[in-house]
Amino acid sequence: MDSICNFVFEPGVLYVFEPDRELLADGEICKGLSGVYGQYDDTNIILEICSIDMLCFQSDICLPSIYRTVRRATPAEYRDFFFNYGWESAVKAAAAAVGRLSCK
Repeated sequence: MDSICNFVFEPGVLYVFEPDRELLADGEICKGLSGVYGQYDDTNIILEICSIDMLCFQSDICLPSIYRTVRRATPAEYRDFFFNYGWESAVKAAAAAVGRLSCK
């Protein structure tokens, strides 16, 4: 893992971020975060899509300051991230379609 300060990001690439364990309070748990780099906005790294658990995804968020180290995702991490993101998107679209078809 490399420090975020010294890392050169490429837009559209998936990265894995790890929190700085020294900044966590005793007993606090903070998982790694996978996200697609979008842009650098003033002092914030903007992620196009990100997830902590590969189940729930968020779009266009600033990387929380607790994350201090980064690496490029492996091919297996790419596969899992984008498969799960596609699955979540399809489930949301199907649920919305079913909602529009139901009787009210």
